[in-house]
Order: sequence, then C-alpha cells, then structure tokens
Amino acid sequence: MSGSGFVDEAPGADPNRGAGRGDRRRAWRLGGFFTTVVLALLVFGGWAWTSRAHADDLAAFEVLSTEFDVMDRSLTPQRHSAIAPCREQPDGIVTRTYSVQDGSGVKELVIYLKGTGWGEVVSAPPAVATMTRLVDGHGQSLTLVKDDHSTLPLSLTASSAGSAIGCLLR
Repeated sequence: MSGSGFVDEAPGADPNRGAGRGDRRRAWRLGGFFTTVVLALLVFGGWAWTSRAHADDLAAFEVLSTEFDVMDRSLTPQRHSAIAPCREQPDGIVTRTYSVQDGSGVKELVIYLKGTGWGEVVSAPPAVATMTRLVDGHGQSLTLVKDDHSTLPLSLTASSAGSAIGCLLR
C-alpha cells in the first residue's frame, strides 16, 4: 500500500471471473441478429403497405382523370390539367377551365356528371355546384365555379382523396 492509500500491485487473476463470458456474447449476437431481422421485416412491411396505399390512390385518380377525358370528348373540349397524388399534396387534382365565350353550360355539365355517378351536395359561393362520390373507398369531390353574369362555368376542380401515409415512403 502506498502513502496515499492506493494498492500498488494489481489483483491476481480470479479463476471464476471469465466463466460464461462466451455464452453471454453469443446471446447478445443472437439477440442483435433477431432484432435486426424484426426491424427489417417491419420496415419492409411498412414500405409494402404504403406502396399499396399509393397504388390504390393512383387507381382512384386514374378513374377520375379518365372520366374527365371522356367528358372532354363528349362535350366541348376545354383547357385542363391533372396533378397525380403525392406530387404536390396527397390528393390527386383534375382541373378544367372554361372560355367565357363558348362551351358547355353549368346545367349541361351538372346533368352529365349526375349521369356518371356524381351526387350533388349543398354548395357555397362562388361554387354553383359541389358534387361527391365514392370510388373503391376513395372519396372524390368536385366544385364547379361560374361568374355571376354568365351561364357558362369558369372552372371545374375535382379531387380524388389520397393517403398521406401512402405518399410517405413513395
């Protein structure tokens, strides 16, 4: 022992100290491997689930987009755009803008849309018609806006509900 109270020599080897150490290391390795496999399966399952949700969102959006392409061929064609789900927001959007001089009237559009399965709901200005429907469990909505002085619509905006979770790992 030194003057400061510390022992100068190292303790001798303890014959019981290293016993079972290899078994503990093997158990930790096995536990780590098992945890890694479970996490990998969870990540893969999450990816598969969100991919499926996104595929369902795209399928519902394609129905909406195709229907408006058919409408364009059936009625006076208009300027349009389509934004698929997840590009700017979870929902998919289809828009149509109308000329102020010619084109289909609001009543003609509403009658056509009711004939294709849209149901009219109460609308608030500036919308003259708000419609909804369900496609494979996906809610879709449509708003038709017109100027006060015209029977012709200004724009039609339809959206197909998308899943934010489906967009997460896309």
